[in-house]
Order: sequence, then C-alpha cells, then structure tokens
Amino acid sequence: MTIETVVPRCAVRSLRKRYGGVQALDDVSIAFLPGEVHAILGENGAGKSTLMKILAGAESTDEGFVEIDGQEVRQASVKEANANGIAIVFQELSLYPDLDVLANLFANREPHRVGAVDRRAMARIAVPVLDELGLHTALDTPVEELALHDRQLLEIAKALITDVKVLILDEPTSSLSANETERLLGVIRTLRDRGVTTILVSHRLEEVSAIADRVTVLRDGRFVRTVPMAETTMTELVTDMIGRPPEDIPDLAHDEAVPVAGRGLRIRGISTARGLDAVDLEARPGEILGLAGLEDAGVQQLMHVVFGLVRPTAGEVEYPDGRGLPATARHAVRRRIALVPADRRRDGLMLEDSVEVNVSSVKAGVLGGYGFRLARRAMQSGAVDSMSSLKVKFGSLGNPVRNLSGGNQQKIVLAKWLQIDPAVVLLDDPTRGVDLGAKLEIYEVIRALAARGCTVLFSSSELDEYRHLCRRVVVFRRGRVTSLLEGDDVTQHRVLHAMNV
Repeated sequence: MTIETVVPRCAVRSLRKRYGGVQALDDVSIAFLPGEVHAILGENGAGKSTLMKILAGAESTDEGFVEIDGQEVRQASVKEANANGIAIVFQELSLYPDLDVLANLFANREPHRVGAVDRRAMARIAVPVLDELGLHTALDTPVEELALHDRQLLEIAKALITDVKVLILDEPTSSLSANETERLLGVIRTLRDRGVTTILVSHRLEEVSAIADRVTVLRDGRFVRTVPMAETTMTELVTDMIGRPPEDIPDLAHDEAVPVAGRGLRIRGISTARGLDAVDLEARPGEILGLAGLEDAGVQQLMHVVFGLVRPTAGEVEYPDGRGLPATARHAVRRRIALVPADRRRDGLMLEDSVEVNVSSVKAGVLGGYGFRLARRAMQSGAVDSMSSLKVKFGSLGNPVRNLSGGNQQKIVLAKWLQIDPAVVLLDDPTRGVDLGAKLEIYEVIRALAARGCTVLFSSSELDEYRHLCRRVVVFRRGRVTSLLEGDDVTQHRVLHAMNV
C-alpha cells in the first residue's frame, strides 16, 4: 500500500486565510496520515500557527475545508474539533493560573457524580498521564505557582487525557530542558505506535530530524513541499524555508571584543530572600554578557533585581548612569533599562490591543514621549521605525497583536523597547519559540544594540545561542555564580557541563 492510497487521518484542502492586509495562508493543501509524526516547518510568518488554529477549530477559513478520515468537517470551535478527535497544545499557554492542576486538566469538561464534580475520577485519569510526562506535582497545586516548563507539560497533559486521534503540538519544547524534551519525544513515539497522528510545529530542526516521519514546508503562507524526513537534509529544508541556501551564523564568541567607551553594569554582593546569594559580575558597555543556568538557578531573579522588580536583601548595582538600584520597574524604564521577558504573552504584550498601541506603550505610557495629548502621527511613525529594523510583518498598525505569528509578536516586544534608546537591555530567552529566519534578524538587532554601547544581559534555553552572541558567559547554580566561560570555551557542550557540575 502506497501513501497515495492511504486515507488521510486528517487533511486540509485549498485553505486560504487573511488577517487584514496579511495573507496568512494561500491555497494550502496537506494530508496527514494515520500514526505518523508530521512536522510543519516555515520561517516567521509562513502560516504555521494559522494552519494549526484552523485544524484545531480556533480559527475559521476564508476558503477551503478540513477533512477527518476522508470526510469534510466543519469545526466552529475547539470543542467541536475535540469531538472530532483533534487536540492542540498551543505555543502560548491557555491555562487558568488561579485554578489548580487538576481543575486545569479538566476545565469545561469535568466528570460529575451525584451533581458534583468528581475529582476522584479526574485524578484516576490524570495521574498516569502526568507520570508519563514526568510532571510530578501535587494535583491541588495552583498553576500560578508552577514554573514555565511545568505549565508547558501541563498543557500537553490536557490534550493527552482526551480520546485523541490527531495531536497538534505548536512549539511544545520551547521551555523544556533537554531531559524533559527527550521524555516528550518518547511520549510522541508511544502515541505513534498507538496510531495517533501527531502534527509537530517546531523551530528546532534537530528535534524534527529525530522524530518526524514526514515534513511539510510553508513559506509566505504557501505550500512548498511535503517530503519523507529520510529523503531530505537539514540544508535542503532550511533552503526551502527561507528561499535561499542557509548562511553560517557568525560566532561572536571567537571574535575580538571592540572596546566601547563609557560605564557598564556592576553587580556586587547581590542577595535576595529567595534565589540569589552574593552575586558579583560586571558587564561592559557594548558587551552581550551571557547568563546561563538551570531553572531557578538565579538568572531570571538577577534580571528582575536589575529591572527593579525584586528588592535585594544585600548588595548593590551600579548602572551606566552612575546611579544605584531603581525603586520600581517604572523608574528603571525612565533610566533606559529594558526587560524582554521569557513569557511574551503574559508579561510582554497586550494581546487584544493593536500593533501601534503595543509598540508605543513604553514610550507613550511610561515616558510620556508623545506628550500629554498623544501626537498620533508621531506615534505611528515611531512605531513603524522601530519595527522596520526587525522586519516585522504586521499588516496594519491597527491589527491586534494576537493575530500575529509568534515570531512577529516577539519582535513587537523588542520593538517597543527600541523606542526608548535603552542603555541596559535584559534579554530573558528572547528567541523562545522563534524560527531560524526571525532568530537571525533578532541577533542582528542585539548586536546593533551592543555596537552602539548598550550593555546587554542575555539568557537562552538554547545553549548553542551563547556562542553566536556572547564572548563571555557567567554560569549560575543555586543562586551563585559558579564559573565564567570565555572565548573558545563558549560552546554548547561546555555551557551545559558548567550548568550541571
């Protein structure tokens, strides 16, 4: 039996979708076979997330339709898609932070007994799934107390407790460690053996190579090709994604530093009530200093101290303006200190507001940069200028940010900080969930900030990024600085070793 004779478990036919001036999908047709892992690749704005939302019933089509087992279906909601056996784990989390783990797993589908929610029955279903994923936490733990990677696993567990035929994973490993990622890939293999079709969207090509049976590439909303993973190469796939042969990403770690005049960031003896213990480090003007560590090692806590979100119990920080710690985050912004958070949707964006409002929010809202009565034309011009260097695809300034792809949303977060001409930039996993093309563009912006004398603190869950951006990497363990890697020592292997030893 050939692929051509197999009835697809799921398929999309001639899909078209437009958001304002952006053609997100243009005549896309793909078939997903029973029991296969099918990867969807594409550059920022290629249409990947839009395709997933249509498959999952979260978005409607302008033209075209979805098939399940050879039959056309109309899915006006996620609930209807669930009834058809399609479950999705979105890249951006959709949990209820004030509810506990068990309530989130069964939100809007709780089993009842004698008129009351049957938590005992819920627990019987939930515990084996959570164990399989390696999520070992009490079922009554409020979700707001979970780390980001545990919330990611909880989203996946929500999908797995249903009678799923098609599982859609949109950047599922973006906040997972190497061990957690390998565990998830093992779960996907088990689901494949059970006949479940898994549709995987990932910018991590090494994961796609390890797990995918077939791969489809989209570019600018159009279908490029579908090919068995065993019959292609990473170079060919990257060429398909970006429309040209891939260029080597320069490794900044091995270049000579160019001295920049001025004052950088000096941190002396910083401790906090929960997290940091006598941290010392210095970041020079014009330097991109890497901060590496496992979850809760203290990297994020230090960034929050520098930004004025956490008050230290001891120590001091000296900034480029010669002053000490800001009293609040608002004061930090006024002193040209910027923070790009790891969770952009929760902490970095106002999703229902427009592109214009989001990009202008810091300069207009905190700094009053457009006057008491907002100068609309100046605000629009400033927004466009900030986005141009990042090559943001946004359609129109009035387009709600929620309509943009994940990569473009991340660029919006960066763009709003460019408007204040920052002196210190704190980058907490700034390319999380972003594809290769968008990564390269973000790298260029980070390097440009450093070149004009900005002091940059950079942290990433993808350890290979450090060698592309940093000449020095400070490694944290349990709230302390444990080592410093420089030059040729800034490699993925050595950073990982230093984080764990």
